[in-house]
Amino acid sequence: CNLLNPKALVFFASVVATFLAQPYPDWWPFALWLIVVIEALVFWCLWVWLLQIPKIRHGYERFSRSIDLLFALALTGLAIHLLFS
Repeated sequence: CNLLNPKALVFFASVVATFLAQPYPDWWPFALWLIVVIEALVFWCLWVWLLQIPKIRHGYERFSRSIDLLFALALTGLAIHLLFS
């Protein structure tokens, strides 16, 4: 996930808000921010590395529309769940 994408920032803000709503120690927001940044960096690097492998890149190019649809449905389901919880 690209943290510079405005849609991703809105998504993260909506999900992270639930973790900041309860009383936590003062270090908690910084730790949460650090976890998100490190996770994004690790997975982005892993994704770039995997796409250097021709078989994986070809498979992704072949099924990218299906993968995008699957993730869109998953995020829609998450949004509906968050709306009603």
